[in-house]
Amino acid sequence: MQAARAKILGVWDSNWETGDRFEVQAHSLGAGTIRLALPAEMLDPATTVKLLEDGAGRPLLFVHLAGENSIELTSTPAQGASGAEIETIWLEYLSPNRYRLIIDRVPPHLAKVLAVPAKGAVDAVADREIEFSSADFNLLRRSAPPITPRDFELALRAVKLASHPGFDSLITLPMVRDMELLEHQIRSAITVLRRLRGRALLCDEVGLGKTIEAGLVLSELLVRGLARSVLVLTPPSLITQWQGEMRRKFGIELTSHDDPAFRQREADAWKCHDRVIVSQHTAKREPHRSAILNRKWDIVIVDEAHHMRNRTTAIWKFTSEIQKQFILLLTATPVQNNLEELFNLVTLLEPGLLSTKRDFSQRFISKGDKLTPKNVDELHTLLSEVMVRNRRSTVGLQFTQRFARTESVAMTGAEKALYDAVAALVRDQLRAETKTTALNRMTLITLQMALGSSSAAAAAMLENLLDKPILPDCQRQSILELAGRASLQDQGAKVDRLLRLLDEFPDKLVIFTQFRATQEMLRSRLVQAGHDVAVFHGGLSRLGKEGAIEHFRESARLMICTESGSEGRNLQFAHGLCNFDLPWNPMKIEQRIGRLSRIGQKRDVYVFNFVAAGTVEAAVLHLLEAKLNMFELVIGEVDMILGNLDEEKEFEDIVADEWAAAANADEFAARMEMLGNRLLAAKVAYFQQCSQDEKLFGNRFAPEG
Repeated sequence: MQAARAKILGVWDSNWETGDRFEVQAHSLGAGTIRLALPAEMLDPATTVKLLEDGAGRPLLFVHLAGENSIELTSTPAQGASGAEIETIWLEYLSPNRYRLIIDRVPPHLAKVLAVPAKGAVDAVADREIEFSSADFNLLRRSAPPITPRDFELALRAVKLASHPGFDSLITLPMVRDMELLEHQIRSAITVLRRLRGRALLCDEVGLGKTIEAGLVLSELLVRGLARSVLVLTPPSLITQWQGEMRRKFGIELTSHDDPAFRQREADAWKCHDRVIVSQHTAKREPHRSAILNRKWDIVIVDEAHHMRNRTTAIWKFTSEIQKQFILLLTATPVQNNLEELFNLVTLLEPGLLSTKRDFSQRFISKGDKLTPKNVDELHTLLSEVMVRNRRSTVGLQFTQRFARTESVAMTGAEKALYDAVAALVRDQLRAETKTTALNRMTLITLQMALGSSSAAAAAMLENLLDKPILPDCQRQSILELAGRASLQDQGAKVDRLLRLLDEFPDKLVIFTQFRATQEMLRSRLVQAGHDVAVFHGGLSRLGKEGAIEHFRESARLMICTESGSEGRNLQFAHGLCNFDLPWNPMKIEQRIGRLSRIGQKRDVYVFNFVAAGTVEAAVLHLLEAKLNMFELVIGEVDMILGNLDEEKEFEDIVADEWAAAANADEFAARMEMLGNRLLAAKVAYFQQCSQDEKLFGNRFAPEG
């Protein structure tokens, strides 16, 4: 029996469905014994083959060699048609631990034409089932010289390319799911592909769907075979959102550099994964930098590309060195302080289009005013070769209103005492010059956030810390005592307020929390109160997630949702949202709201923010409301404003530093006031940029059509 070449037929999750097939390699061991090497999709310790049957349903004798990831058959299935020379061996999933062995054979007359190539040869034809009419087959058989599989593959590619329509239309539109595409998004993608040759600066105003436009361009390039390798560079806070949007809407899987499958391969990961998303900050650092630069990428997509306006920065230099065929830069504000920033962005796309920096300055920048252009028509003509820009006023979109209400809840005496005790532990450890491995910075910040969510979340995290053997004895005793106190806490004040809110707001409500323990506590309390509740979190299977959304859509009034797994989900059939706890990063709050308040929402959206008085979350919420008016901004504008802070650190790290450094509540309030003033200045700068862009670009650069 010849070895069947392995291939991956799709992206399978751990929850297989009946009928899923996995191709395996088969080798004859002699004496009627066959060894089947299991594919990578089945190399899971939990995967056990207990029952194996042939195509007719008859059981086969076999041994599952878990240590060698293989199966040895001691009874051979019926051979079927005689004379077959090429075999494809499949394991078909029937039910847990039960599989069917399928053997597909190619008749001898086709086997002679589609010969199996030598080991290592490139061949994509033997994997295909091809039918010929008798006349066509006779012509193929008489061809001189004989047609090889490689010849056939090249001919097949030529036919495919010839049959594809041009970029006057998008062939992937029927594949887009879970959203209603807008005309300007389709026209933008066509313009990028047809006229701009896949190298473009997408400068739509915030909220018009630049990510969707990039997804359309990416889908077209992938489906048409014009791109295979994909690199997406984003701020770290947008990675999971990008993954969710691409997976859910376009069926495109992007592997994050933080995914376990990626990290396990270490230095080789960049060679093995063709579709990767990574934060800009991580990508520019070693060893990632060299690995990215040492290979070619078919398409590079840079979100929030305004971070690359300065050509003296490491991220600009790094991006300019990437070997790439297509590149998309996404930003709503390409210019901030100087028209040279526009030159720098365009140079990443088309080096030389705007000549040299010196020549650009002389031709297009007015003396004494670096934001006022001269020779505007000439500049616009050049920019039209790389830029697309849609405006809310011209695409005809009307966004519904958003109303936010703060629900400030007073802690009980016991809750306040527990909060102060855990906060003291966290603050002391954050201030310490040397931190234990068990209580690293991320763990400490997460513990403080859990405390602001619920005592159930705090108890769960404290108990998890006790499971770490590296925890010093002096800290173990304190944490043990705090965990005991947290587990005995009544979950009353915030939950009672939520129950009263449900009497006031009668419609469907999405309840967000960061912690599974809080989610389970809420589910239990709400079910006890007689509510129909759907639960959604990242640990659910693909079908489980779909079932939760459908349950919420059809019958459940409430859905308790964690951030994990919700990215890219369309929840616009609801218009009420409750932040039962609040992340310290406003970007994450905005992403929650964006699940409901987005293009396509027909009703006004109501946001209810729950905080306990005197907590870090209360201080963060006050800052966002008083300085940013965050809940009145268009989705996407928060990130633009935070970008103007010019900080390498994430916002939650800034908050954590201010909180840890404060000697008391008054000093923390003063520090947050100063941070709020910086945010206000960043907001003013953002709107000045918008005004400048309007003056500079106007109605120019709209997509074709």
